[in-house]
Amino acid sequence: MSPFEAASDEVAAQVRGLSVRSAVGLFWAGSVALTRDYVQWSSAVPADPEIERLAEAQVAAREIALGRGPASAVLLAEVESRVPSGPSDVAGFTAAQDCWICVDSALRLALGRLEAEDGAWFLLEPAFHRVTERLSGVYDTGSADQEDTEREALDDPVLAGARQGLDRGIRLLARHPEPDEDVLAECLVSVSAIAAAAE
Repeated sequence: MSPFEAASDEVAAQVRGLSVRSAVGLFWAGSVALTRDYVQWSSAVPADPEIERLAEAQVAAREIALGRGPASAVLLAEVESRVPSGPSDVAGFTAAQDCWICVDSALRLALGRLEAEDGAWFLLEPAFHRVTERLSGVYDTGSADQEDTEREALDDPVLAGARQGLDRGIRLLARHPEPDEDVLAECLVSVSAIAAAAE
């Protein structure tokens, strides 16, 4: 198991204990935190960001986390069809894609189509890729140097900050299985550490 897989598994273990509503809230926060990254990537592509549809899905996920609304399989299908698939060589692609994957995960959780721990990777991945690219010039070293690069990345203050932010958000949600607006707002502040804007 690589160092990053081990770190991701640690997050997965924490997420596993959350209520469905709290887990939905966590992935909602991840998506909202990464929205600016998605917009910036879209501008660089260039592509017209589907902000209205993204916002609709994020609002739906937030309402589910607050216990106010049901999940919609129709909305999930629309989100699935809009997850960016490329170009992946434009800076910020991973965060742009994970912005959508996080809200997709939130809706899947609410529909019982995903276990929360299976989405943990997508919460850490954006910060991991940014740091790895900065340290080595590529997202994935894919060689014998990979473990050394991953260890160095995990020690980097940016990725350490993202991990701490996620930890704070998850611990908060673990204390509030039926989160209210204040809890979600506080969670978003913590989870925002995964986004490029936090650097």
